[in-house]
Amino acid sequence: MNYKVLWIDDKFDDANLKHFKTLAKMEDIELIEERFHFNGMETLKRDHNYEIQAVILDATGYNKTTEEIAESNIGLKNSLKELLELRKKRVIPWFVYTGAPRNIDNFEFQEELRLYQQDIAFGSSPSIYYTKVNDDDSLLQDIKMEIDNLKNTQTEFRHKSVFNICRSINIPSSDCDTFLDILRAVETNDFKSEPSVYFNPMRVLFEYVLRDAAKKGLLHERCIDESGKVNLTDSRKFLAGQPTKHSKVQCKIAHLPKILADNLNNFLQTTGAASHTSDVNQTINYDYQSYRQSINTPYLLNSLVFILCDFLIWYDTYLKQNSDIEMNKSLWKNWTDVSGEWIEGYVSAVQPNGYGTFTPKTGGFTIGIKPETMRSHQLKIDDPIKITLKEEKNNHIKELEKLNL
Repeated sequence: MNYKVLWIDDKFDDANLKHFKTLAKMEDIELIEERFHFNGMETLKRDHNYEIQAVILDATGYNKTTEEIAESNIGLKNSLKELLELRKKRVIPWFVYTGAPRNIDNFEFQEELRLYQQDIAFGSSPSIYYTKVNDDDSLLQDIKMEIDNLKNTQTEFRHKSVFNICRSINIPSSDCDTFLDILRAVETNDFKSEPSVYFNPMRVLFEYVLRDAAKKGLLHERCIDESGKVNLTDSRKFLAGQPTKHSKVQCKIAHLPKILADNLNNFLQTTGAASHTSDVNQTINYDYQSYRQSINTPYLLNSLVFILCDFLIWYDTYLKQNSDIEMNKSLWKNWTDVSGEWIEGYVSAVQPNGYGTFTPKTGGFTIGIKPETMRSHQLKIDDPIKITLKEEKNNHIKELEKLNL
């Protein structure tokens, strides 16, 4: 591969930089030389085909003319501002290359550079700049590395909020890299294999968030069994304020917005169907293979990826607003799955809008009674009744009968 790099330095033809040019040629790096920072940025702006893959910036180079104050970093600062603005359209690796003694080990100089490296930094060196002659080889190797990784760098930058969240909850870098590959495939529509192979890694990422939610009290600890396995379906239901079938717990409020809760249900059913996981309800399982036979497009995977991204961003925002672990745990309650069984109790409340509240004799939970049911059975407060619950929605009444006193 031939690398094309813009080099801005008013002294690029000095004898002491001849060795650097030779090394660059040996590494298949073509140097596009510009003497002034202003001219270099204009060259970059005219690069509509994105042929230039990286930029080397002399720290003390002139901005527009040699009439300017010598030994100044003004030209460098102007170039860095232009590169920052250019980032709205493209990400291009840049490297500061200096030989000026006043910049070497200068704390103020380093802090100025860090201002432009807060979102993204390039190079593997612990130093944020490269010293002429001493760092020539490491600079060239880092340039090649960053250009080779440029596509991934651009994708990660476009989704930086998602990856910042992944790192904040300590998702391993290998799993982050896998998700980056998935996002790259989505962006470029370049899938190396059948889209369903990406489903399990996405479920793993979802699981990492749930484990963190359990630590923060947002998810009930019983959604994770004694062996450490996370029940993904129960976890989604708990966060949505719905009763859980296996964990036998429920949250008193719905943490998840309904749209996101429904989207995550679709996410789990689809990815579970394709990966043959055991936590999918087979009675409502989606026939993934049949779907792919009739609609063989990447759009299903795209939608699932962005649902996961939405969930990550929601979780980070919601956690910041609900960081009190004990308060979160106070919303936990136990739940007994009694779908299909008659439960005796009474009408414990009647609202002005006509809704009633059913409370079982044993307590533990309450269920709303619709106004039309209240009217058809002529129910009033303290009336004894018995109910059965819908299997798919344990917090909805299926049947109701009024009991004799």
